[in-house]
Amino acid sequence: PELAAQQDRLMRALQGLLSHPKVVAMGEIGLDFALPGLNGAGRAAQLQLLEAQLQLAVQCELPVIIHLRKAHQPLLQLLSCYPGVRGVIHAFSGSRELAKAYLKQGFLLGIGTVLLQPQSRLRAYLAELPLSSLLLESDAPDMAPERGARNTPAVVAEVAAVMALLYNLPVAEIAAITQKNCEALFQP
Repeated sequence: PELAAQQDRLMRALQGLLSHPKVVAMGEIGLDFALPGLNGAGRAAQLQLLEAQLQLAVQCELPVIIHLRKAHQPLLQLLSCYPGVRGVIHAFSGSRELAKAYLKQGFLLGIGTVLLQPQSRLRAYLAELPLSSLLLESDAPDMAPERGARNTPAVVAEVAAVMALLYNLPVAEIAAITQKNCEALFQP
């Protein structure tokens, strides 16, 4: 009961913040099942909180920015209950099948520094996905392109350059299309 009351207070406070006219999305929300020591109760609590956040996103008519680690199937199952929710799967690095499943749900995929790794599985299939379903992101200062390196927003240009090679398009076209996707998703 105490956890439910606390969650209710937090959701009311969040709703108040989301009513500000400059707010264009709710995020970063999601599931992180890679946390050390996370048990079934912890996963259930994350799912419950995410469901409340998705309900609020629908109510406020806002897109969501989804953080996700080791919880693709629970997320896809939950998203299927909220067909009106739109947003982006932040820092996507999953399989071809997962990419297609998120696109089918109407989500965009955030493509960042993972694409810069030569062994990235994204490189094998990214060009099969429509550019209209992708966003560029850096996640700076996190997710540095190389271990021990510092990530900055400037890395987006490197990600765009790799995408340009994969799609056999000029970098400027990749930038223009993904910018248009961003503006369409986060329009005020």
